[in-house]
Amino acid sequence: MRQHLWLALATAASAEIVRFGYFGEAQPFQVACARGWFDLAGVTVACLPQASGGYVVSKLDEGDLEVALLGSTPAAMGLARGVAISA
Repeated sequence: MRQHLWLALATAASAEIVRFGYFGEAQPFQVACARGWFDLAGVTVACLPQASGGYVVSKLDEGDLEVALLGSTPAAMGLARGVAISA
């Protein structure tokens, strides 16, 4: 999983800030964000807690997030709506 996140960061590195959407419950993703493990040279990672999967999909669709942690239901919802999601 960590390799996929680094690939996403490298792809989004054209922006100086990469915005991650994640859910507020305790999980390894939240710990990594809090400790700055996703920060790369020249790229700041903004970790943004999200209220729900539907909200995350909306933010991806609007371009307000570059990377998000999604469950299967929000991912399927986004794909059905035509959101450009890659896993």
